[in-house]
Amino acid sequence: ELTLKQYDVVIVDMRLPGMDGNSFIIEANRIGPGLKYIVHTGSVNYHLSSEVRAIGVGPDYIFLKPVPDLMRFVETIHKALKE
Repeated sequence: ELTLKQYDVVIVDMRLPGMDGNSFIIEANRIGPGLKYIVHTGSVNYHLSSEVRAIGVGPDYIFLKPVPDLMRFVETIHKALKE
């Protein structure tokens, strides 16, 4: 069985079956505090909630689909791991 403690960074889509991405981040943070989150969404209207901001997700961690340069993901993952 996988647990959240096996990961340092989670890339989260906002449209998930049965749960939106913000709810997932909030619940995952409750289970495994200290994880870093990167939002990957196709919604140009995505807005960071205050709860998700408090967890540490800022504008630099939001990627709109499609991401033309996947190295930006890599750079952002490295940045998140350093924080």
